[in-house]
Amino acid sequence: MIHPLFFNFVEKCGRFKVTVSTNGHFLTGENSRKLAESCIKKLIISLDGMNDETYSRYRVGGDLKKVIAGIRDISKELSRVRSSMKFEIQFLVNRYNESQIPAAEQFAKEVRANLKLKSMQIINYKESEKWLPGDEKFRRYKVDKDGILTPKNSYKKQMFEIMAEPCCYLGRESYTMLF
Repeated sequence: MIHPLFFNFVEKCGRFKVTVSTNGHFLTGENSRKLAESCIKKLIISLDGMNDETYSRYRVGGDLKKVIAGIRDISKELSRVRSSMKFEIQFLVNRYNESQIPAAEQFAKEVRANLKLKSMQIINYKESEKWLPGDEKFRRYKVDKDGILTPKNSYKKQMFEIMAEPCCYLGRESYTMLF
């Protein structure tokens, strides 16, 4: 949404099923109105913490208050125009925010959004314990006795699903990449 012609691009895609995924930092009142009135079929907003400290661990330099306000704006605009757009909050579960899942569920309910809990893909194995959730059901990996991480799903399945959606894995354990 940072591109000055973003809404022109969206308008040109009218007959296609368009999904927009955003970190939420450009969901101003005006942009929320334009999104709600657009032909976009699905809007995904990343919200990876429910307080400033937790949110900024993963979204370094991010502004949680701005994202929360943007989510509220888009919810209001979608209701105003009675849009059929699917509205999803994506919560990338990690060690720091897993205790905030109930708060994320409550917030999603409040703004009438679907909540998608996703497990994190670890790129830097040396720091994996720093990020892996304590609850196994939110982990993409099994950790053996030597601390080696092994994906729960097969490589072939992972590659198929990664190619099906370039930025996110959408299997039983969904995740996005951590760099």
